[in-house]
Amino acid sequence: MGISLDKAGYRYYTTIAGIVTPTFMRKRPECSNSIDLANGIMQSTQANQAMAGVKAQKGSLIRDFSFSRGAYARWLLSMPYPGDSRWEEISKKNEETIFGVEDGVPIKGSAAVIEKLKEWGQNYAVFLRVAVLSTDPLFKSFASFGVGSNHIRRWATLPEILNMARYCKIAISGGYRTKLKKLDFLNELDLESNEYSYSRGIFLENLWVALANPINSNDAHTAVGAYMRAYDRVACQRAAEVFAEHQFRIGSFGSGRVMVYVSKPEESMAAEISFLAGMNPPTDMIRGVV
Repeated sequence: MGISLDKAGYRYYTTIAGIVTPTFMRKRPECSNSIDLANGIMQSTQANQAMAGVKAQKGSLIRDFSFSRGAYARWLLSMPYPGDSRWEEISKKNEETIFGVEDGVPIKGSAAVIEKLKEWGQNYAVFLRVAVLSTDPLFKSFASFGVGSNHIRRWATLPEILNMARYCKIAISGGYRTKLKKLDFLNELDLESNEYSYSRGIFLENLWVALANPINSNDAHTAVGAYMRAYDRVACQRAAEVFAEHQFRIGSFGSGRVMVYVSKPEESMAAEISFLAGMNPPTDMIRGVV
C-alpha cells in the first residue's frame, strides 16, 4: 500500500484511511434532507456496547475473548455496504410501525414486517428512525440499545434493527435507503493470503477499522462505517449471548471482541464457551482445554 511505518501517525488505521477511503464515502449524502440523513448516520454509528447496571462477580476479572483477526476482517470486508451517495426517503416520520418481541412473545404482525425489511435488505442499505420500547431481561444488562454510544441514539441500520427484533419491542418511523454494493475498490488488495499470520491479521484489522471510523477521525461519519460497525456489533453480540446464556457477566463487546468477567475457577469453562462462540480465549486459559 506504500505506507512507511516510520511516517505513520500514532494510530496506524488513520494512515490507512487516507489511502483506501474512496470518493463516494467522502461525499456528503444526497437526498431530500441531507442534514437529517447525516444525523441518522452519525446516530447509527456505535463502536462498542457497554453493560448497564450490572456489577461484576466478586473475585472475577475482565477477560478479552476475540475473533481471529484475519478471518474476521475478511468476513467484514466481504459484506455488502451502502454503495452510492444518492439516497431516497422511506415513508415519513409520523408513520410508525411497532414489531418485535414483548414478554418473550412475538408481537402480532411482526413476521410480515420483518419479512418486508429483509426484502429491502437484499438490495438496499437502510437507515431508520427507531425507538426501543422494551428489552428482554436476558439482553437488558449487556445489549440495551445505545448503551456505550457517544451519541443519543434514535437511528439504526437495518442489520441492527433486524437483530434487535429478536429480543426487543421496536418502533420504526421512516428513514432513507440506497443501493447495496460490495467494496470493490478493495479488489486490488490481496485479502486472501497469510490469513493466519499475526502481523497480517493486525494489518487487516486496521484496514476495516480505518473504513469504519469517521473521516479524518472527526464527526464526519460515513454510511459505510455505520454499516460496518453494525455488522461488527451484531457478530460480537451473538458471541456475547453464548457467554450470557452460561451465566457469565458481559462487560462490553465490539471491534471483534467480547469482554467477560471470569473468576479463576471459571477459566476452563470460559475457554470452552469461547470456542462454542467461535472466539479465541486468552492464551493463558487454553492450557488443559485443547
